[in-house]
Amino acid sequence: IYEALQHGAAIIPLPGRTQIEITGADRTNFLHGFCTGDIKKLQPGQGCEAFITNHQGKAVGHVLVFCEENRLLLDGAPGQADTIIKHLDRFVISERVEFLDRTAEWSDLLLAGSQAERALSQIHIDSALLKRLDHRWVAIPVDVQLRRVDWLGTIPAFLLSVLNEHLSTVSADLSKELIPIAADDSA
Repeated sequence: IYEALQHGAAIIPLPGRTQIEITGADRTNFLHGFCTGDIKKLQPGQGCEAFITNHQGKAVGHVLVFCEENRLLLDGAPGQADTIIKHLDRFVISERVEFLDRTAEWSDLLLAGSQAERALSQIHIDSALLKRLDHRWVAIPVDVQLRRVDWLGTIPAFLLSVLNEHLSTVSADLSKELIPIAADDSA
């Protein structure tokens, strides 16, 4: 598949990924104190990779943190939401911060390959402005969170977070624009 992604693009469903929303006036300072990423420097539209740690510095979870105007969004491997929320909630004393597990509401799709940007442009999304871990909302035809992740090194990759009710529509719209990857390219 790796060689095929160098000449085409593919959509890969990533079901059940952890989706946590953090709101409240103290969200940035609070999260900054519990993770390895520099959350304080994030501006809306930017993101970073981070480990959520305990007081001994041991990892509780691994997430991508995305900053929006009024909230932080954490996206990570499946099965982390409960552990992360319980861990962080233990330390809330007077801070104005709330944690919401959105995992059951959202799904991720990974769009990757040398033609991924072309596929996005065909549905009128300019992804060229996004740097690694930048994100923005786009409508295709529903609201989708588009995040540049480049998990495959030099091969462009985008994480699309979609409300579950729109997952099949978004996946079908993007699939129309992909350069097919032959079944025998799975090596």
